[in-house]
Amino acid sequence: MLKNIFRVKIFFEIRNLLNITKDLVSTGEEIAREFGVPIVNKRISITPISLVGAAACKTPEDYVTIAKTLDRAAHTVGVNFIGGYSAIVSKGMTKSDELLIRSIPEALASTELICSSVNVGSTKTGINMDAVRLMGDIWKELLNVLQNAYLASYIAKQSVCITKCVRKDCFSM
Repeated sequence: MLKNIFRVKIFFEIRNLLNITKDLVSTGEEIAREFGVPIVNKRISITPISLVGAAACKTPEDYVTIAKTLDRAAHTVGVNFIGGYSAIVSKGMTKSDELLIRSIPEALASTELICSSVNVGSTKTGINMDAVRLMGDIWKELLNVLQNAYLASYIAKQSVCITKCVRKDCFSM
């Protein structure tokens, strides 16, 4: 029952998102023409999904359902990607955060326009080493499930960037 109510709420939120962003791409293209500056990526950022799904998502598959719904919405609007398939775990990890993190490989493998991130630390909160360990496992699993060699190569390069980035207070994985 709760899942059905949640899905209905997600549907209405996505519908609102589509209504709000329906002119995003055309407006971006108009601005690019007017000022002569190309807008390379048209994107939408949303509230971290681990917060949104906390009430109803009980399995990683529940989060993958949200990812697929968001992917369809991004395709409908015509953006390059939608960001927010994310968790902020620098101060600690809830069950919802962990479920979202565990869903990332399947979510990214089964969608095209979803952008995912996990914030594992900052200079203010420190580094959540449990999250770092879990993300190491997720990175390995993600590289195994991806069929797209270019994307797997990109992710491998990003993991190198994370190592370099630690000194600059950007612990997002």
